[in-house]
Amino acid sequence: MPRRKLSEYRAKVLVSSGLNLSYTGWSISEGKDLAQVKGFKTYVLKVDQAEKKRFKNGLVLLDLTKKQLESGLKELQAKGYEHFIVEPYAKHSQTDERYISIGYDKHYHYLSYSTSGGVDIEDNADTVQTVRVDETTDWSVLSKETGFSETQLRQLYETFVCEHFTF
Repeated sequence: MPRRKLSEYRAKVLVSSGLNLSYTGWSISEGKDLAQVKGFKTYVLKVDQAEKKRFKNGLVLLDLTKKQLESGLKELQAKGYEHFIVEPYAKHSQTDERYISIGYDKHYHYLSYSTSGGVDIEDNADTVQTVRVDETTDWSVLSKETGFSETQLRQLYETFVCEHFTF
């Protein structure tokens, strides 16, 4: 079966469901879709088209009021983008960000993680640790090293496998 890229929105819906968490976000493709966005003081607007380095390339707009979302959407559409994600804005420290990914190759599944995550992960590549995931995986050690609970890590991995994710 060929690989198919998922939008960030769709991936978050699937992963949140797999972790039994609620997810608040809206998939936006036209200005009229903004009517569904409500309930928060400020928002994040991001291009949702598998673009790398979105933040560094000005494709993520932070701390927008509901009124500013429309102009932000027009700004990003003018750059040629058609699909977006809107989420509630939550201010946090860069030190609170984490990086975690699961992937597989022909031989095994692996989990990569770093406590220096977020938009600067490429600048902190030397902090990324990768472990093989198999029947010998020590989930309690991974829990301490990643900051995620054992249950969250196991559920994340199970979602990855059940949904046939590749990365």
